[in-house]
Amino acid sequence: METQRNTLTLVTPNCFMASIDICHAYFSVPIADQDQKILKFEWDNELYQFTCYPNCLSQAPRNFTKLAKPIYGTLHSKGDISTGYLDDSLLIIGVRTDHEDDEVEKFYEDLDNSIAKVPKKDILIVQGDWNAKVGPDAFLQWAGTAGRFGHGTTNERGLRLLEFAKSHSLTLANTLHPHKRSRTITWHAPNGEVHNQVDYILAPQRFKSSINKAMTRTYPGADIGSDHDLVLATFKLKLNSKRKAKSPRLHFDLEKLKGPNISETFRAQIGGKFAALTLIDNDVDTMANSLKEVLVSTAEEVLGRKRRTIQPWVTIEVLDLSDKRRELRKRKFGSNVAMENYQLANKAVRKKMKEAKEKWIDDQCVAIEQSMSSGKSKQAFITLKMLTKTFQPKVNLIEDKDGRLLTDDEDIMQRWSEYGSDLYNYELQPDQKQMTVRPLKNQRLKLQLKA
Repeated sequence: METQRNTLTLVTPNCFMASIDICHAYFSVPIADQDQKILKFEWDNELYQFTCYPNCLSQAPRNFTKLAKPIYGTLHSKGDISTGYLDDSLLIIGVRTDHEDDEVEKFYEDLDNSIAKVPKKDILIVQGDWNAKVGPDAFLQWAGTAGRFGHGTTNERGLRLLEFAKSHSLTLANTLHPHKRSRTITWHAPNGEVHNQVDYILAPQRFKSSINKAMTRTYPGADIGSDHDLVLATFKLKLNSKRKAKSPRLHFDLEKLKGPNISETFRAQIGGKFAALTLIDNDVDTMANSLKEVLVSTAEEVLGRKRRTIQPWVTIEVLDLSDKRRELRKRKFGSNVAMENYQLANKAVRKKMKEAKEKWIDDQCVAIEQSMSSGKSKQAFITLKMLTKTFQPKVNLIEDKDGRLLTDDEDIMQRWSEYGSDLYNYELQPDQKQMTVRPLKNQRLKLQLKA
């Protein structure tokens, strides 16, 4: 008889589509494409007979089922629990409902201990037969943990499950979206009269947006030979790249240096501070930091910060008028006078912006003429292109050989690789047809000579 550890090692992370039925204790392993047409399969030095089925999903591989009843079945029949790891998912077999409350608490205590061993960086998904019912009535008190669309009425075991899920910041994924009754029920009694939802998939609340709620449901059409229906959750992970915090760049108003007074003031202050630094005997690093501090402090004092503008023709005067208009906008509904002041400020901003734009365009035209007259045609055409270019959205889509648009990044890269291969590996095949020229006959040649 296999031990529990050996049974668990059969389900490796490489079998990424392997699944375990935690009620009847079996797990399914994908079958290779070349072996899908046979009914007997050798795996782990044992021969199995199985039935191929697609799990109601066209993209799912066909599976074969290996019974694990020597371990899981025995534990389940005794009402005990069993936990195991399948990649980053925690699989459980719960206690039966006819056991005492202390055994239920022991079950959740052991489950908490198992979850504590899971690394914090992993995304924890807990799934299983909980023998608990969580209905729509639990949403008001347990919003965020339970959805609006559970089945039936919440019982005591359901409340205990909700407490467990909330303590670990988990949500019941298959209660988040409305489905018809057959897609919410997960268990059927042997008499065929009682139907309940007792199987739940618990996912982190932090990644609730990654759950495809419409596809997270029961699949009653899957023929798995169990009184429990197949429950699947579609989880599409969305992670944001962690960006390093960058120190903000300092932008000083260098246009002020074109004025003679500002230029002389800046030169005088920076020269006096540099002269004082030369009298101090410091190492190279200390001297470099001191020079940087002198430059920054002097530029801050004399030039000031440059205000950020989206358009190049926006001047400081326009920005000041915009600030004044912004203040008046907050009080424009207070009185008729305030509204009139705001309208006048708005007209002033528009007029000044129009004048600034016309002046900027005139300056660019003068710069183009000067560049052309001095032989700097490249700079002239760069300025001209900046004035005349229009917005063109960047298009990342390309077509394949059949004219279909490709949107996936991998498909686009493959298409470019295919295009380059066809372009540079093209074999030129010359025309094999040879032109034959009939020799001129003597009579025809003589006639031509006589003529």
